[in-house]
Amino acid sequence: MEQSRWLYDLEVRVIELEERTSRLLAAVKVRNEVEGRFVDAGLPEEVFVQIRSGGNPVRVVRKFRKITQKQLSQSCGLAETHISAIETGKGFGLRTALKLAAALQVPAGLIVAD
Repeated sequence: MEQSRWLYDLEVRVIELEERTSRLLAAVKVRNEVEGRFVDAGLPEEVFVQIRSGGNPVRVVRKFRKITQKQLSQSCGLAETHISAIETGKGFGLRTALKLAAALQVPAGLIVAD
């Protein structure tokens, strides 16, 4: 019985952390937009137009940088299948966003842009 309570408490904590991560990602995105940090990304306007038009930010920037999913995978330490899933809309956490942003050389707020 004690073990099931422990597991339940752990699951509740994971859910709380996922919600907190989502709020943090949203805050990073808003802050970057407000402060105009996307300009610092060194990307042409066409990249931002594609993202604003619904393009997946990871895919758009990766293709602009002319790197494959495999190369990005090796650069950021994520599985190639994970990158593929992210590019097709799978959610991801703050740690993953930071890894992708570093590998793509863009602000994390750009990676989590809707």
